[in-house]
Amino acid sequence: MVSRIEHPAGGYKKIFETCEELNEPIPAVVVGVIPEWLSGSLLRLGPGLFEVGAEPFYHLFDGQALMHKFDLKNGHVTYYRKFVKTDAYVRAMTEKRVVITEFGTAAYPDPCKNIFSRFFTYFKGIEVTDNCLVNVYPVGEDFYACTETNYITKVDPDTLETLKRVDLCDYLSVNGVTAHPHIESDGTVYNIGNCFGKNMSLAYNIVKIPPTPKDKSDPIAKSKVLVQLPSSERFKPSYIHRLVTFLIVRAQFSKVIWISPTG
Repeated sequence: MVSRIEHPAGGYKKIFETCEELNEPIPAVVVGVIPEWLSGSLLRLGPGLFEVGAEPFYHLFDGQALMHKFDLKNGHVTYYRKFVKTDAYVRAMTEKRVVITEFGTAAYPDPCKNIFSRFFTYFKGIEVTDNCLVNVYPVGEDFYACTETNYITKVDPDTLETLKRVDLCDYLSVNGVTAHPHIESDGTVYNIGNCFGKNMSLAYNIVKIPPTPKDKSDPIAKSKVLVQLPSSERFKPSYIHRLVTFLIVRAQFSKVIWISPTG
């Protein structure tokens, strides 16, 4: 699908082209040979919607989440894709404008609201996005799409339907977590997130989500903080891309360095 508006990215606008959902899986063109014994599904996430109404999303990290699925069977591959129906996506499509501020795209109050409603929108502050366009990973027997905020979205790995949104703040003392956790062979999920507390304090919490319990209950409900690492630079929160190990060196230039003993 060709985007309906001229994107300000100029010569890079090709990567900002909006895609359409597929109604059903389609055969993929295979270059080379895929072994017949190789079977399974590959899930991937990325941005797929770069304008809504007459408003563009300005940054590559702002495009609304589109999930891709490749099914491999008997040497053949089929491809399928659907948008993740997050609050950010549904509200944007309903109102035909950018409703929630993204990484590089600001949302503005609805011009149809009266002056008091618009003032109240500013008073509430910036709403955190749930646009989970970065990664998808297993939690117990379920799959969740995620970004780097406190929201993750449960999806059906077979149909790609969106099932529910989960706010990690309901279970853990974090304001946001990385989109690339460490997952053990038994299904245990480890991640790290920032935590802003009283008196403008800042800390980093390493969290654990256990594998599927014997009673088949939701593992996220049993998640917990393993350790809290206070930061001496409370006005300079570090950016953390992913969790690798638990050995942390706090550098003076306000970044967290991960050192893996396995290299």
